[in-house]
Amino acid sequence: MTGTAEIAAEPERRGVRLVDWARWRRRCSLARCPPETAESLRDFAGARFRACCRRCAAPDVPVPAPAECWHRFETHLAAGRGRRGKRYKAWLFAWARGCDQPPAAALAFGATLLMRDVVRAYLAREAPDPRFRSLQAPLRPAGDGTLTAEDLLPAEETPFDEAADREFMEIADRQAARHWPDLDRRERVALAARGRGWPLDRPPVLRAARCGRSALHAAYRAALERLAARLRADYPAETSDALLVLARHTLGRLTVQAADWAGSERGCAALFGRRFRPIEPAPAPRPAAPEPVPAGRPGPSRSEPHAPTATRARRGRRMHRV
Repeated sequence: MTGTAEIAAEPERRGVRLVDWARWRRRCSLARCPPETAESLRDFAGARFRACCRRCAAPDVPVPAPAECWHRFETHLAAGRGRRGKRYKAWLFAWARGCDQPPAAALAFGATLLMRDVVRAYLAREAPDPRFRSLQAPLRPAGDGTLTAEDLLPAEETPFDEAADREFMEIADRQAARHWPDLDRRERVALAARGRGWPLDRPPVLRAARCGRSALHAAYRAALERLAARLRADYPAETSDALLVLARHTLGRLTVQAADWAGSERGCAALFGRRFRPIEPAPAPRPAAPEPVPAGRPGPSRSEPHAPTATRARRGRRMHRV
């Protein structure tokens, strides 16, 4: 049986009889009831408390003793109030009288509903938030129970990381020395400009590279593709992450070398040899100011173009002769 039928039948299996509920109601406290009634109701409270904890997905929470579970249940009945001031103990027996089930099963079902609220209040105070987990708590997938969440957090740099970084730098120096003679003027200028953060389409950079913007962008891309292909060919067993780190270190070495070369190369020293400053875009040409009109002479109309002053003077003298 499941659902309401199982809940109604469970008190009968556990020995909770209607007379036990009646004695508890008449004497107002479980301490005044006979021992068999007190034991039956305490066992009922402990069983329902554990069941509600399982349904609330809190199996690891320690369940109180049956006597404490019943004490919490009685306290909730006496002190708990609804929005309209409903008394839960009076509601429990009034609801059982109007229920279609047998009286004992109806009382057990109503008490289970109230116990659910008791367990929720208990878990809110005593149980930890299920969304939080201690870093030192062992992870369940680990069979031996020694792996914790703290072990999976990224730690600070270790001597092994420093040694690996130094090895990457040494390999990058050798790769940059091998790759540098294969770079032409355009590629070296592009590396030097990008190392300073300059765009490749500025006129001073294009004049130093002696090419157009499309050719300079193509040269920069070709240099990077050759570097990546050489690293993949020299280190085929390395992972993509390791090759990416090595490529960044090598490109940094080539950028420094290109900046030193451009600072002394003819045609580039004027741009790269001076102190670093961003290249400002050329200012847009300002529109020419209109020619001033002499006093006492009307200016040109909107429909008639402006005629030179000398032409107007000759036309005026010609009309005077006529």
